Amino acid sequence: MSNTPSLSPSATMNIGGKERTLRFDFNSLARLEELTGKSAFDSNTFLNIRASDMRAIVWAGLLHESPDLLLEDVGSWLNPGNVKKISEAIAKAFGNNVEDKDAAPLAEADLPLTSQSENA
Repeated sequence: MSNTPSLSPSATMNIGGKERTLRFDFNSLARLEELTGKSAFDSNTFLNIRASDMRAIVWAGLLHESPDLLLEDVGSWLNPGNVKKISEAIAKAFGNNVEDKDAAPLAEADLPLTSQSENA
């Protein structure tokens, strides 16, 4: 959305026929929350991830470089064959160090978010 360099962690992946960079700043997290109705700061939010959640996460993470990107475009790039790689890129962009070749998909990833119960 801006050409200002970001300090947010990011991950590069090849999707939709080109190399793209996932990045999650507060703007993208807010868009993700608006779309899903789920808190991006609750570690339990995406434990039972749905296809629409995965599509929304990738979409929100790409908005910084393609503000007019459509959800449907992102959905056409996702498939069962690339979910593991996409999940690893998402975890990395959220600040996790994913180097394990057998890393768990996002549904089981330990995202650096806090649970609401931890704050109570």
